[in-house]
Amino acid sequence: KFMSEEKRDIEYILVDKKNLINNFIPTENEVKEYYNNNSDIYYVNEQRDFLQFNFKTNNEAEKFKKIIENFKTYKEIKSYADINNIEYNIFKNLSHNEVLEEISQYIFTLNINEQSPIIKTPIAYHIVILKNINPEKKLSFKESEIEIIKTISNNDVDNFLIDLENNISQDILESLTLRDIAKKNGLKVSFINNISI
Repeated sequence: KFMSEEKRDIEYILVDKKNLINNFIPTENEVKEYYNNNSDIYYVNEQRDFLQFNFKTNNEAEKFKKIIENFKTYKEIKSYADINNIEYNIFKNLSHNEVLEEISQYIFTLNINEQSPIIKTPIAYHIVILKNINPEKKLSFKESEIEIIKTISNNDVDNFLIDLENNISQDILESLTLRDIAKKNGLKVSFINNISI
């Protein structure tokens, strides 16, 4: 004897933050006011550009250090490494907290074109040559604008969703139907028909 599987229809309300965000774009005046009231947080820390050589042993690092110790510039060292197929990494715009502590303590004391001593870390022996220093700076309004718009929009949507949740909870306590709740709050009821377990 075959029995048909029980099926049900479902009504639901889907509230997706991504679909709401465009309703909460702040005005230019709101963005400017936010920037003016919070300008102290719109700073970029000092950042540095550097060339980093990594060696498996201290002996390898010492040999390379001896070769480059009389080179005067970043370009000379990079050129020597390129000609001799010596691998290196180039890092740009890194701040103090974006680099291993053992390495950053040297990088942020070097002058442009200066070489670090051999730096030992748990993963290798390193030599760093500083290419450039980008000093700490306060971001302009234009540089901060997109981030501020995102911040304000996200905060406003989050507040809206908290209020909406509280309102819907109250509506449920007052025995409103799903359709009444949707109508009252400007939401859309969606349907799934004939679903089984």
